Amino acid sequence: MSRAAEVYMFNGRDKSATVFEPCPQVVATISLTGKPEFPGCDPQAGQVYDNIEDKSEVAVIDTKTHGVVATWPIAPGEEASGMAIDVAQSPAFPRCAAIN
Repeated sequence: MSRAAEVYMFNGRDKSATVFEPCPQVVATISLTGKPEFPGCDPQAGQVYDNIEDKSEVAVIDTKTHGVVATWPIAPGEEASGMAIDVAQSPAFPRCAAIN
C-alpha cells in the first residue's frame, strides 16, 4: 500500500512547520528553533531540509516521524535565504546573505 502524499508548510512567524495531506488534513506541527524559509526535499532519504533564517542553521526533518533529527550550523554564513539540494553529492546548500 502506498503512502499518501504530504505537503510541508513552513511558518516563519510561528517558527514551525505544518505537515498535511492534500485533502487537507493536518498530520503534524513541528516546532523549529527559529524562522523557517525555503525548504528542499530528499524523498529517497525521507528528509526535508529547511534553512532557519534567523538562527543561521538548517533543520533536518524526518518525513516518517515528523521530527527534527538534526540541525546544521551554516557558519561562517549568516541569514540563509535560499536552498539548493543535490541528493547525489550533499543534501543541502543554503544561500547566505552574509559571511563572517
